[in-house]
Amino acid sequence: MVGLNTVVNLAISTAVVEKVSVQEASGPLCADEFWSHFLCVGVGAKFLSGLRGIPLAAQEEYFVGGLLHDLGKVAQNDCFSEEYRQVFERAKEGKASLCEAEAEAFGVDHCGVGLMIAEKWQLGISLRDSLAHHHNPQAAERAGRDLVILVSLVDSYANMLGMGSPGYPRPDESALFSLLEEAKIRPKALSDYQERVFEEIEKARVFIQLSTKG
Repeated sequence: MVGLNTVVNLAISTAVVEKVSVQEASGPLCADEFWSHFLCVGVGAKFLSGLRGIPLAAQEEYFVGGLLHDLGKVAQNDCFSEEYRQVFERAKEGKASLCEAEAEAFGVDHCGVGLMIAEKWQLGISLRDSLAHHHNPQAAERAGRDLVILVSLVDSYANMLGMGSPGYPRPDESALFSLLEEAKIRPKALSDYQERVFEEIEKARVFIQLSTKG
């Protein structure tokens, strides 16, 4: 009745919620702030996809792409909590970008780990590339690039505004405007998103609460 894509997206989202919710906060990631960032990007990507005229049924995948984009960080935080704390400190001090610090410590950054997870879970192209290429949308396959660009755009904007905690210094505004141009999104759309984001996040939190209780 609801369609296969909806069922798949709900199953993936629920699996992620359950996985992240049971983890102890042993690493540098603050669960509440990190979930806020997850939700900011998911809600924002869905909101902007609506402005782009993406059909309502397909907008769910944009939400899931935003929700999953930093999943590689969760894996690194869970498996190497103390090492990841040091990685965060290097990034916050400006000694290296987060991706560079991760690669130095583990031989792979969170985007590479995200790709491993996507391949293990056999995710589709768009979701796979949102995990693997949200810091470099041009590397995404053409079939999923529109989703990755919007995820990257909202990720940068949420980071710039301090919405949640992605764990790295704020991006420069020139990169943000470059993504806006690439996505063909007017800057005012981000202001509109900012006004609605907290209401939408609270709606999304209901889903998380129901999932963790189930």
